[in-house]
Amino acid sequence: MNSRRVLAEETAIMNELAPYYRNWLRTGGLVYTRERECFVEWLWQDLDREADASKLHYCDLGCGTGELLEILDRKGCQHLTGLDLAEGMLVEARRHVPDAQLIQGSVESAPLASGSFDVLLVGFSLHHLQEPRQLFITARRLLAPGGRLYLLEFDSSSVATTPWARLVLRIFTAPARLVLMWKNRKQLRLQPQVEERFNSSHRAYNSSEIQELAAGLFKLDQSTHGFFSPWFQEVLWPGSAIDRKVLEWIRRLDMAVERLASGFFIWSRATPEAESSGT
Repeated sequence: MNSRRVLAEETAIMNELAPYYRNWLRTGGLVYTRERECFVEWLWQDLDREADASKLHYCDLGCGTGELLEILDRKGCQHLTGLDLAEGMLVEARRHVPDAQLIQGSVESAPLASGSFDVLLVGFSLHHLQEPRQLFITARRLLAPGGRLYLLEFDSSSVATTPWARLVLRIFTAPARLVLMWKNRKQLRLQPQVEERFNSSHRAYNSSEIQELAAGLFKLDQSTHGFFSPWFQEVLWPGSAIDRKVLEWIRRLDMAVERLASGFFIWSRATPEAESSGT
């Protein structure tokens, strides 16, 4: 498959989506916002055990409109960099994290200095890449000694995505979803009419496949989250205090079943292979 064509395709799609990305419930919304916040809190606690996390140098590969960078900015981080293929995404990111260094480029070429970051973040970007292993090659080059890579991704083999589970979850969550849809009916009618499109290399991975992509470069520690919450992605309204409370209850249910069933989202902590035995 022609890599230039795929990059052009992805750039066009993301530029088209950029103005709506944060406000469209399929890509932004309460579920994804909370997932990103919890993901950053998790990596923050992991980092802060060993150093002052606010003083580290961060880079978000595939930063989109800057959601992860904005969370880090609120925590007082001053060394923030974002890389994204689409200028439209970076235009939106500059509105939310004006002090971050935002650079246009692909993960494959990554016009960034080698060894210049303590922490790399990748949030919902791996599945967009034509050459997913290149992400780990690039990450290895960009990380300073002792640095870490954190990934937030979808789990293509989650128990929650199997046909029987989808049927059970659809039935189990239907009453609550219908109530929320009725409550938020006015706001939901105002959602932007955006076509959901993907580039021709788009695909989700499972935890084993991500491990294989990182083989020889990184050692990964992984966990899955979000068994119930994604089913409410398009009915919870971010501006509603009631909906935020409802989501916290749903996330408690998610936590209760984490040890029994895999969720929709994978959290990965990656340390360079040569350093993994010392961590």
